[in-house]
Amino acid sequence: MLFTAVAAGTSKGGDVDHAFPMLSMEKTKERDDLEKFITSVASSANGAIVIEPKLDGLALSVLYKNGKLVRVALRGDGRKGEDVTKQTLALKPNFLPLTVKRTDTFEVRGELIMDDEDFAFSSEQRMNWLRAKNNKRPVDKRKTEEELLESRFKNQRNAIAGSIRRETADYEVRATFFAYDLALSDHSGDMASHRYRVGTLGALGFVASMTLA
Repeated sequence: MLFTAVAAGTSKGGDVDHAFPMLSMEKTKERDDLEKFITSVASSANGAIVIEPKLDGLALSVLYKNGKLVRVALRGDGRKGEDVTKQTLALKPNFLPLTVKRTDTFEVRGELIMDDEDFAFSSEQRMNWLRAKNNKRPVDKRKTEEELLESRFKNQRNAIAGSIRRETADYEVRATFFAYDLALSDHSGDMASHRYRVGTLGALGFVASMTLA
């Protein structure tokens, strides 16, 4: 199986208990491993499987109660995650609604990423901030442009991870949230179907990662 308790390199948990474990998937470059995984999943799902793109960002658990977003947590160790509600809301991610037309308690899971446009904008904002900060230093202590570039965002994954943990919002960054599941306390009836759950996300204001494939 490619499903694991949690991916390597993630944090050691946090202050939020996940109602359902947030599992990860192992990476593989072996065709045999992939075929075994597909066969196993198809067997347990009566031959029906859903293929979705793997987005490279931060996995989030977003809790809604009475139609309002009340908490955002990171994956952590899969059972406990860090509360990043304040930091996430400060980013104002695209496709992450603050209110929904649904009054029960439910959780939406998805990936917070910087797409190409988000990354280009955020990188420019960061570099402009670094240059302005540098210009306030005494002339003999200013860094060169090459030295400043060493502090630029290296890639989209690191950029979103750093942005969610920054203590002060010295410059604007942009992010986008793509949902890949909806979890209820009672997975009964049609809600037990992943395809059905994902199919309900659009009406709530989310963009499902499945639609990107």
